[in-house]
Formats: sequence, structure tokens, C-alpha cells
Amino acid sequence: MTGLGVYWDGHQVGLLEREDARSREYSFRYTDTRRPISISLPTSRERFTASESRPFFEALLPEGALREQIAAQLRLPASDSFGLLAELGADCAGALQIVESPADMEQPSVRWLDDEQLASLIEELPRSARRPVRRLARERVLLHAPRIALPTSRSGGRTD
Repeated sequence: MTGLGVYWDGHQVGLLEREDARSREYSFRYTDTRRPISISLPTSRERFTASESRPFFEALLPEGALREQIAAQLRLPASDSFGLLAELGADCAGALQIVESPADMEQPSVRWLDDEQLASLIEELPRSARRPVRRLARERVLLHAPRIALPTSRSGGRTD
């Protein structure tokens, strides 16, 4: 049986387990029942079958053509949700991280950039990533690179 730890803010709360290496089915069980990760996975039960846990964990993954492209890059079948979670789970939206080992988790950090450094980073982006923000907001984009947060004030200026 292989497993992936489910971590909430760096603390393990559960485990995704697949019965054997060839199976794409997995179940979820809590290792810490102090708080549920989802209303659909209440802590009043410790273990959830594949059909009970799949909707929650599938929602953490890309869909459609983007999922197929990412799966192809990772050399996985697009239907292998467990494999995709193993590869992408450290970078889930929200407070959860799904990883084989706590050592695989990245600790968030901030490096403030001046205008020149920001301009240099933008210049290094491939042309395809420089589309208008309105268009990017409608797409789910996965980048295997450090994230850049650009906080601004309501007037559009920096927030230092």
C-alpha cells in the first residue's frame, strides 16, 4: 500500500492510500480528527472510500485539456488522480499540501523586489505568459517555478 500525507498548515491531518501501485483508486483516512478538511469528509468517520473521497481531492486538480497537458508532461495517464496528486499536491490551492514526506513541503517566503528587479523577471517570462491579466484570470495556469506575488494598493501603487 502506498500513501501520501495530507497536511494542513504543515500539520499532518490525513493519509491518501492506494491499495497497490497499479491501482488508480485511493481512499482517505484521518490521522488527526480535530478538524475536518471538508464538510463532505466529516471527522466523525475516520476512513472514506474512493467514491466518498474522490470528489474533494479531484477538485484540487486541473480539469480538461489542462489536466491532459500536465499529465502528458508528467508521463501519467490523465485519469491517474493519485499520481497527479503525488506530483502536484505540494502546490494545492489553499492550506492543504499532499506530499509523500514532510520534507517535500515548501515553506512560504517573501523576497521584496524593486521596480528594476520586477521588470527583469517579467522580461524573462516566455511570451505566452505575458497575456493580459483578464485572459489569464479565466484559465487555470500551472507553473513549476517560484511564485511571484505582486500586492498593490487600490490606486495601483505598491503596498510597501
